[in-house]
Amino acid sequence: MIRKIHLSNAAGRDATINFQGLRPDTQARPGLPGRDVEFFRYLACTEAGLDSALEARFGEDYGQALVDGDPETDIERVGQRIGRTDRVYLSSTGDVLYAPPSVVELIVGADGEEKERRAPVETEANVADEMTALRWTGRKLKLAAAAR
Repeated sequence: MIRKIHLSNAAGRDATINFQGLRPDTQARPGLPGRDVEFFRYLACTEAGLDSALEARFGEDYGQALVDGDPETDIERVGQRIGRTDRVYLSSTGDVLYAPPSVVELIVGADGEEKERRAPVETEANVADEMTALRWTGRKLKLAAAAR
């Protein structure tokens, strides 16, 4: 789908820019000719190598223990191929969620206070007007101010 943006600079020169995504070549395949590529997952860390377990074992500052002996690496298990996996959603406290979380759109006022929470609404872009060009104002805003 071709999209258009109509732009203009401070001197009054304007342009319409057309852009679209590239279509991938369907004939291109990764790997060697005549051989299919297989993707595998490997175990990177066990529960004993997590931050909380290392902190309980060596104290809050366990950096030197990592350098001296690699206690976070279980030589017997790390690097093993993992079979089929399921996606598990966790809450911010680490509890298992039994349903995927829903996405909520948060509407914030100029003062930074929350005005409304709602399900996300799909809106069309308002910058594709071919009659009026977008004009560069010369003003630059900090990201936090532009988001509000």
